[in-house]
Amino acid sequence: MENLLKQIVEFIKDYVKDAHAKGVVIGMSGGKDSFVACKLCVLALGKENVFGVIMPNAKMTDLEIAKSECELLGIRYKVANIDNLYNETINLTQNILETKTLSDVSTINIAPRLRMNILYSVAGTLGYL
Repeated sequence: MENLLKQIVEFIKDYVKDAHAKGVVIGMSGGKDSFVACKLCVLALGKENVFGVIMPNAKMTDLEIAKSECELLGIRYKVANIDNLYNETINLTQNILETKTLSDVSTINIAPRLRMNILYSVAGTLGYL
């Protein structure tokens, strides 16, 4: 298991170096996946080169857990509520389609796509791309 951990850490180091990036930005959800990914990046790059973004959509049941995880790992982080962006995106799409409702697939996928765009923008600004 220790050998696998070393391989993963080396992979992250090499990947970031090959990308000519200064670090990584991670969306922190308060779940196991984002915590493990963040921990691996901290091991590979150092906590100063990992930035967390917590993006609730109105309420987030794991908000305090996500904050605690960032603090435990010692990374810089910000909380940004995407509720207004989410609702505006739904309203804009409804206006484009001249409808009052969107499909379930559309509404389910809006928040993750917004989060992706925000993470990409933050990473680019920090020089992490």
